[in-house]
Amino acid sequence: MKTQMYIITAKTHLHAGSGNSNAGVIDNLVQRDPADNLPCIYSSSLKGAFREFFEEGPVKDKKMADEIFGEGDNKGSKGMKKGSHIFHQASLLSIPARSNVKLFYHATCKSVLEKFIEDSELFNIDVIALRKEVEELPKLDKKTLIIGNKMDNMQIEDYFIFDEYKTDVPNLKKLLSTDIVIFSDEDFKDLCSDYNLPVIARNNLENGQSKNLWYEQIVPRQAKFYFFTARNCDTDNFDTHVNGNNVQIGANASIGYGVCTISNFKSE
Repeated sequence: MKTQMYIITAKTHLHAGSGNSNAGVIDNLVQRDPADNLPCIYSSSLKGAFREFFEEGPVKDKKMADEIFGEGDNKGSKGMKKGSHIFHQASLLSIPARSNVKLFYHATCKSVLEKFIEDSELFNIDVIALRKEVEELPKLDKKTLIIGNKMDNMQIEDYFIFDEYKTDVPNLKKLLSTDIVIFSDEDFKDLCSDYNLPVIARNNLENGQSKNLWYEQIVPRQAKFYFFTARNCDTDNFDTHVNGNNVQIGANASIGYGVCTISNFKSE
């Protein structure tokens, strides 16, 4: 089968819901990977979002959607048939971290980058140059690594202690951006925890009175995820239509959530 990697960049806040609550504190939690507990987007949510993009979005081609995603017993499909594409879960690559010297930095950690490389090689994506850059990154404990120059009185989130890393990392910058900060694994996991991900209050009003107040967790805009597809056909209509375009992923499209840019990751 032929494989391809895609990068998802959230252009607006994203809520791909898990259906769970946090002991009554947060009513609607985001999806998380069971292994590392980092935010993710389950493959079923991805597939549903892309199918809607093909059936009801800009493409509006039900036949093509059935070919890519498979036919079912709903939405007017003729019968049961497997689609040409397999969709894998979208894993977190980076998350925006607020700063007093710039609007935000693209924050990640070495374990996340190592997993990205491991997954890429599993699906035969060439990342040899990126692997070399990541292997040469210093081991971090409690310090935070700035790619580039440290600025005076710099603060990122609640962190003040930084090391500078002035070695050029063009492949890492191509993947994330020029403004990168590398946290220790422990600190990055804390940055992505339920205590630190943004929570937005939602309210239902009836005749000007609050009837239902609830709290919803989001992954903030500019977060990046990656996922893989595998296909058993030569023509990739999925890539033709989604690469470089915006797709709505997750819940609450009516209030602008989930607008994401999908980018085909080119091998080095």
